[in-house]
Amino acid sequence: MSLNVTKGRTDPYGVLGLSRAFHLDPSAIEEAFRRAAALCHPDQADGSTASFHKLQEAAAILRDPAKRLRYLAGVAETSSIPLPAVATDLFPTIVTQLQSSDSLLKKYQAIQGSLAKAIMIDELVNARLKINEVLSSVQKWQEALEKKLRDLDTTGASPQELLELANSFSFAQRWNQQLNERALMLTTLS
Repeated sequence: MSLNVTKGRTDPYGVLGLSRAFHLDPSAIEEAFRRAAALCHPDQADGSTASFHKLQEAAAILRDPAKRLRYLAGVAETSSIPLPAVATDLFPTIVTQLQSSDSLLKKYQAIQGSLAKAIMIDELVNARLKINEVLSSVQKWQEALEKKLRDLDTTGASPQELLELANSFSFAQRWNQQLNERALMLTTLS
């Protein structure tokens, strides 16, 4: 399998044989990945570890909207990402709920007696409900970001707009993961 390279970088769209677009259907990415993996996997006659590694990297870029948008904007991964304007309203609530649930989980884990743990169940359930409310807000934001991504395929965007959208996706994905982890921990204990 030959790899398409653009400006010294592997073109993930070319590697997977997908049309260049801002929005990609996850099932289309997976189908293209499986099809290409069948050709370039090291266990295949024409395959190689290097080609398969490039395929995995390409799929990782296209699967993640933030990475895909950064690639399309021509920017490598950044370590310092500014808080998007839309996220400033969510940030205090998210931080408060994460800190509150972490404190509650730490308190619960420090308790030795089962009676004392049972008394905390209502507190754990209420914390989980609050986390779920915030999680719902983040998921609505992600849905709005996905819609904007689909709209970009018809309207286009500047590199700056792509980076701002990529940053929003990064924060939304991170917060979604953190809130889901806390909700799971609280569910397991209550």
